[in-house]
Amino acid sequence: MEWPWQPLTSYDSCVCAEAPCSHVVELARAEVQTNPNADQRLRVFAGIRIADAEVGCHQVFQRYGLSAAVEIEKLELFGMKDFPYIPFSTWAQYLLDTNRFTRQLCGCRDFNTMRSVLIEFWSRYHALFPNHEIFSKADAGEVALERTVPFFSHTDEGRSQKHDPLWVLSCHGALGRGTRLYLKMRKHRKAVGQNEMGLNFVGQTWSTQFLLATVLKRKVEDFDTSLELLLRKFSEDCSNLATRGLSHEGQTIWLLHLGTKGDLPALNKAGGFTRTFLNVPKRPSTKTPCEGICFLCLGGQESNPRTGAADVPYEDLGENPIWEGTMHSVEPWTQRPEIVGNTPVNHARLADFFCLDLWHCFHLGVCKHFVASALAVIAESGLLPRSSMEMKFQSMTREYRDFCRDQKLPLWITEISRETLNFPQGSALPLGKWNKGSCSTTMMLFLNFYCNKFINGKTDDPVLLMIVPCFLVFIIFF
Repeated sequence: MEWPWQPLTSYDSCVCAEAPCSHVVELARAEVQTNPNADQRLRVFAGIRIADAEVGCHQVFQRYGLSAAVEIEKLELFGMKDFPYIPFSTWAQYLLDTNRFTRQLCGCRDFNTMRSVLIEFWSRYHALFPNHEIFSKADAGEVALERTVPFFSHTDEGRSQKHDPLWVLSCHGALGRGTRLYLKMRKHRKAVGQNEMGLNFVGQTWSTQFLLATVLKRKVEDFDTSLELLLRKFSEDCSNLATRGLSHEGQTIWLLHLGTKGDLPALNKAGGFTRTFLNVPKRPSTKTPCEGICFLCLGGQESNPRTGAADVPYEDLGENPIWEGTMHSVEPWTQRPEIVGNTPVNHARLADFFCLDLWHCFHLGVCKHFVASALAVIAESGLLPRSSMEMKFQSMTREYRDFCRDQKLPLWITEISRETLNFPQGSALPLGKWNKGSCSTTMMLFLNFYCNKFINGKTDDPVLLMIVPCFLVFIIFF
């Protein structure tokens, strides 16, 4: 049997415009003024007041059946009596009722092929995590794995129309139709048993990522207990999906919350970790020993005679680091996180429920340290003509700007300097000042260009030559 996912159709590959509602109204007005035969629906759009564009457009969408018929619950949270929230079960039931479920949550064309995919998925998952609670429930006949759909939640920070920070909670299926390259190489055509299983990338975001709630970040900070109540409400819904399931054409469909994804600050907020990157000691010695900086291991723990804790340096990057043996040995919270709730989990590795976003960790973590350190090392070396550090950074900046212009890359930062590298003096640890992941990609590409132009075959400096193989390792993995 071939893998059931299909190549993109013309509908899937269309690029939907994104614009403020006020702009849509302005376009409708311009069309009505120049076209006497404009459609009646367009005339209704044109009649919306610009000041009420956001509300008016949504009313028109509902009037003409252009919005999803998903019921929105009202909760008393964050200082509001009618805080809007959409349970994931409501989304899933809507997809079932409108025959969109298999495609939007599994990337499959129908239920028969979805069952084949899920059987293979859970077989592979069992090989990796045999102690997961879902398998004991399946053995007891409480769920049927061929009708149990895995999904992830995602917490992140967005921006409102007025650019205020927003906390966002959403869900998406663990399985999808892959990437465009995956489809182009026809990997989806492999038989189910040999198929790598596509990621949930292809398709418009609004058709594969299901929004549950958004709230202004300042509201989260002002009403910190409300976030816990919201996550509890969400986890109760997830628990019901995994145990009771949803009914469809006389059969039960279950959905299992495999884990929650996000960057480190988002995971810390959702998990209430006692060990986070925020605990990194700022001095060689501290009065209060650090209890660790990682929620998965004890890396960063400092010796403490009172508790008997031993040193577990997070800087240990050897083949057998000390922290590796402490993985999942101590839970990183004082009480079970609300977002986990009673969802079936792998109790032996419960912290794995919180999934690291490797792109954030690399682009806004490791890469910022590596690139900034590499550029600082180059500036301090004898590679460039003898001059002040400021003059050397100006020379790099010229190369950087020329490179971005030739490669048609955006100038996320306008110059390379002590300030952009957070490198005020030689004893400081360089760290890129940028906060955009795409900037890290651009800086890595520039560093590759710079190494090829000025280092490879141009010097025998061992420190400079170490930058090149390190860079190649990053390229291979990222």
